[in-house]
Amino acid sequence: MVASHGNDLPDILLTFLASERDLLFVANIAAADSPAVRWTYGGLGVIPVSRVRDARALKARGEDASVINANAFVRVVDALKQGHIVAIFPEGVVPDHPRLGALRNGAAKMALQAIDEGVSLTMVPLGYQYECAPQPRSGVLCVVGDAIAVQKWKPQNESKRVAEFTDFICDTLRAVTRNARTQRDAEVLASIAAAAGAALSSPTENPMIAAHRVQCALSRLSAADGIFVADSIAPAAIEQREVIAQFESAALALSKAAARFGAQGWSARDIADVLSAVSCDPVARRKTNGLILSLLLLAPVAAIGWLWHAIPWWASHALGKRLAPRRVEIAALTLVPGLYVMVLWYVSLPMLLLAFGTSPLLVLLVFLLQPRFGDLAITWRDRYRTRRLRSRAKTTPLADRLTIQSLSTTVVESWQHLSQP
Repeated sequence: MVASHGNDLPDILLTFLASERDLLFVANIAAADSPAVRWTYGGLGVIPVSRVRDARALKARGEDASVINANAFVRVVDALKQGHIVAIFPEGVVPDHPRLGALRNGAAKMALQAIDEGVSLTMVPLGYQYECAPQPRSGVLCVVGDAIAVQKWKPQNESKRVAEFTDFICDTLRAVTRNARTQRDAEVLASIAAAAGAALSSPTENPMIAAHRVQCALSRLSAADGIFVADSIAPAAIEQREVIAQFESAALALSKAAARFGAQGWSARDIADVLSAVSCDPVARRKTNGLILSLLLLAPVAAIGWLWHAIPWWASHALGKRLAPRRVEIAALTLVPGLYVMVLWYVSLPMLLLAFGTSPLLVLLVFLLQPRFGDLAITWRDRYRTRRLRSRAKTTPLADRLTIQSLSTTVVESWQHLSQP
């Protein structure tokens, strides 16, 4: 499995969820500086590799980067021979731009070495498309590409087969990822895809999946090779210039209109909630009534959850922001130290209760329920936000509701024109 790497540790967790079978990860050994992470690596069966830039640091602590990588190649091939799934991020690092980063050739070398040793190898590309990676509670879609029988792949030049296969992996990953030239282009693409995905979604198609179809089409219609550039059209799509402009203009206007009610302009789910509310769908109304009741019943538990987790959450986020050398690393450096902070917090509070003479049985119950309180707090927050968003949209003046419905209709109609062969 080869996967894109747009958001650090969340990508690793999502890759575990993407397969029902156990995975063996190929991961950078420099991330395992602490004994706890090394122990976790061992427990998960992580196969460590070394990057060129880490060689000096490894040498200083008596480790040879070339030996580490040679052992990694042997372990990967042996694992594939035994029928295990091996997962790798060919980019090696999280890029600081909104597109697939340059690929290292390690994944290609491992795959080709396995083929040379008689392994019948299948490669599956995974693309993680975050609606807005730096934002908490951002939606993410895992796009699974077509499985590829690697032994059927043939290089044009045998002496350059590693470079050619690396380019081939890059092409397969680009097809399942969201790519934009600049951060501004990425923001424009996110808004258009979210609004169009919401307008094109149906009871059988999630808004984020519809948004994926839209972003794929826009990337093809853009001037760059599979990379979205705002206000730019590929030569082959010049005849559709007016329809493309109408589609993008209506989608951007719909995104901005939804944002006035508190929706995130990049969230297909938020905009879909707004469209559902302004349409006065009776089914959606019944769901909303049930939502109000659940919010009232869960409010006290959610309040306990927020109070219980406020200090460790704040401490974890502050620590992540302080330690992260780049913006894209804040998520990982919040999550990893945050796990230690949260474990200490979960242990310290029950110990404090025990010290004050609380019943051991009650202390054990509190210890076991603490994570669930946090889950309920986040769930309640999401439901409350959805209720508030829908309420604002339903009570807006009729003229505004009609404008939103008109924009949605324009998006759907112009998309149908673009989708025609």
